[in-house]
Amino acid sequence: EQPKIMVEVNGQPFIQHQLDWLVNQGATEVLFAVGFKGEVVQEWIKENASNFNCKISTFLDKPPALGTLGSLIQIAKHNLLKDTFLVTYGDTIPRISLQRVYQVMISLDSEILLTGIEKELVGERPNMLVANGKLLEYSKDTKLTPRFTHIEYGVIGMSRKVLQKRATPIEHQDLSILINEILAKNPIPILETKVPYTEMGSPAGLAKMQLEFIENKFLK
Repeated sequence: EQPKIMVEVNGQPFIQHQLDWLVNQGATEVLFAVGFKGEVVQEWIKENASNFNCKISTFLDKPPALGTLGSLIQIAKHNLLKDTFLVTYGDTIPRISLQRVYQVMISLDSEILLTGIEKELVGERPNMLVANGKLLEYSKDTKLTPRFTHIEYGVIGMSRKVLQKRATPIEHQDLSILINEILAKNPIPILETKVPYTEMGSPAGLAKMQLEFIENKFLK
């Protein structure tokens, strides 16, 4: 068993493809938060970082499995985040311009910016209720979401200040905790896209991604 990001896709570990995509999108600094067998990821980056035109670093979760929010809080407390930054996941290549997400985040001067896609475009259970470009409700509990309209797309703009005053986590903290805390005060802006993401977090997703590479649908 190995970290998901090290699973081979089209003859290369997925991290290779994700970094190619990030650099192609204009990323100049990339930080990987790693947990399970994170040393494997760190060793690969040590050996291959010079092949990419960006600064690459890692942060090893201790303890592991703290969740996305738990990892971000730890990273913020080590002063490793810019004032404004983007978050994406280690098993996904989104089909959205990172530069556009960042520019919208800056222009709105918001604490957080989410991206979303209409549920009909991906055929998955939605976790967001969106209206007029705003997130109104968010939940991963599928029993509570028959009215929901969108699925979180996997690119999030964030301000470092939303993490700075949070306590150091000692257990798993999902990002939904932060999202719903902010929603309790104000709706959250949403940047929508119409193109489904490519993910390899499931056997079906991995098979689809392999096929896209075979068909020369390069993930840019």
